[in-house]
Amino acid sequence: MNETYQNRITDQICKIQNDRALIAFYDRLRYAPLGNYAQLHAKGEYQENGHKVHSLICITIQDYSNGTGDRNIITRFNLAPEQIQFLLTRITSGFQEFEWSQSKIYGNPDQNGYSTAQMFYISRHPYDSKGQPMKSPWKILIVNGKGIKAQNKNGGSYMQPRSFQSEKTTAIQLTDMDLFTLLKRTDSYISNWETVIAASLINNGKRMLADQQNSHATDSTGSALRCLNFQKRSGTLLLLLFLRKETLVMNIALIRTMDSQGRIVIPAEIRKQMKLSDGDALELENVGMELLLRKCPTHLNGKRGNGFLSFRPLQCHPLWYRNLQ
Repeated sequence: MNETYQNRITDQICKIQNDRALIAFYDRLRYAPLGNYAQLHAKGEYQENGHKVHSLICITIQDYSNGTGDRNIITRFNLAPEQIQFLLTRITSGFQEFEWSQSKIYGNPDQNGYSTAQMFYISRHPYDSKGQPMKSPWKILIVNGKGIKAQNKNGGSYMQPRSFQSEKTTAIQLTDMDLFTLLKRTDSYISNWETVIAASLINNGKRMLADQQNSHATDSTGSALRCLNFQKRSGTLLLLLFLRKETLVMNIALIRTMDSQGRIVIPAEIRKQMKLSDGDALELENVGMELLLRKCPTHLNGKRGNGFLSFRPLQCHPLWYRNLQ
């Protein structure tokens, strides 16, 4: 084992392989924005690179039964955390016969009107076609291809019937223990991920909710700062400001570029809204992949000195920075 392999970092949770194929589960979990903190998992509330972000577990099957290199086939499909946990209950409940499938279509259509499409099948059949007991009764099959996307009445999308065209197909047979190992270890990872994320996400979410309620209570006719999202793309911070005045909601999008020393300029309208002036003390807090910027209370503010003052004020207006990779 060389040093490069030893030092390689991977988000692979677990894997099972045999002499024909390998199946692996990967971490694609993403936490919800503070505005939806109680969900814990992202469910499309914000976008990255033009796509809605969802908290997912990626499943890949690598078929090397015909050889490696160009003959090696890899397919992928993403499942939601609750779908992983649902499949785990099918094993722990002792289902002898089971079938379940999912299909997805996404992305912009090509010149022929086709978008990326994926299909996922999982089944358990204890006997083969000859009536003999199967040592590996579970089968997982993933098909990657393309299809024609259509819109439903609710604004969602689905794949038109009989429009799917397969490009790559892989499958793997698993024993009860194989599948239980994959799903149990992934379920444990999801639970531990939620435990780690929940503490800071819930605390800061509740703090923002309390600030919002206090602001509305003290100034019901004025403008209240609800949420400020900074999204970083290629060194540029995209600023989304949500202001509420009575029943009117205003969305203002601004772009600020971060310099080589990590500095950005807080827009004048934000400084005016939060009553920030030169020399005011601000607090920075690192929460996972986010930074929280708070204005300190007036009696704690001081002019510039040699050090940075850090406080945890009870009443403050947070500015939320999200780092998008």
